[in-house]
Amino acid sequence: MLDANHMTIAQAADALAWLVTAGVDCPVDAAPRNWLAAPVAVAMPVTVAPAFAAAVPRAAAARIAADNPALALAAAAIDLSALHDAVTAFDHPLRQASPPQWLAGNGAALVLTDMPDADPAVQRLAQRMLAAIGLDTATSQQLPLVPWATPAGRTPREAEISAYAPFVARAIALGAPQAILAFGAQAAALAGESGGIATVRGKWLTVAGVPMLATFHPRQLLKQPELKRLAWADLQAFAARLAP
Repeated sequence: MLDANHMTIAQAADALAWLVTAGVDCPVDAAPRNWLAAPVAVAMPVTVAPAFAAAVPRAAAARIAADNPALALAAAAIDLSALHDAVTAFDHPLRQASPPQWLAGNGAALVLTDMPDADPAVQRLAQRMLAAIGLDTATSQQLPLVPWATPAGRTPREAEISAYAPFVARAIALGAPQAILAFGAQAAALAGESGGIATVRGKWLTVAGVPMLATFHPRQLLKQPELKRLAWADLQAFAARLAP
């Protein structure tokens, strides 16, 4: 039986899509709602995998929403502003008093990372990597798998990434990028790849129908500068995919 508290990213994305398709927008309303009113069109987040949809009968929708509040919060977000509020409201040990560093920027490219990085050296290298292919934080979308840095900057745990997976899936749907550039193995895992970054980098993957190319995280490039040659090849391939 599916355990909603231990979903993979792909399972969370499929579950979110199924709930939206079924018409679920929130587990409980704070105020009365006129269910006979004309429905408001909502952008669909991802294509529902038939096998997973069949495994989650309609009677289980309420249970999934109750067991995993992130699914309901993400499904109810009809735009990026609402999604930002939902991420802020989501009760999780990583949540901090500062605003979440969530989906920011605009453009056809989405840069996916594991978490916001407070190290200025990592930030500068990431900016230089994007600038090398004509992008910056204003002309590309920036999305971390978790919206706050982890304690002591440790690698985000699988359970932490899974907890925020419904928000990531909804952010990609609402942001509608043309292509995704994934920094590091954890970001690449969004496409269901379990291999190390050396294995998956430079390969075109797919997330909810959006092409994704993975490369080394700037954090790793600072430790292993000899990898910059491979990262540059990845960046060039990504830029070519974005070219009109």
